[in-house]
Amino acid sequence: MRGSALSCPGLSPTPRPGTKLSARLIRDNDGVTAIEYGMLGALMAVTLAVVMWTLGASLSTTFNTLAGSLTVPPLANGGDSDHGHAGDQN
Repeated sequence: MRGSALSCPGLSPTPRPGTKLSARLIRDNDGVTAIEYGMLGALMAVTLAVVMWTLGASLSTTFNTLAGSLTVPPLANGGDSDHGHAGDQN
């Protein structure tokens, strides 16, 4: 039975301890740190986006309110807006 599946070490009917995929994945910790850092980065990005969105809306409201309350002061010499030359008609 040289070419049969029973003689192949990876396909034996009684698997050796540690050769099952699930058992190897449970014991494998190589990618855990990378996944943790990825999740932490994603959480920080979502938090930052929410804070920026809220802060941006608040600042926009504040600046719009401020701009609406501003008035243009009258000119010091009492003339029209022709660069301070009242009565000068070119």
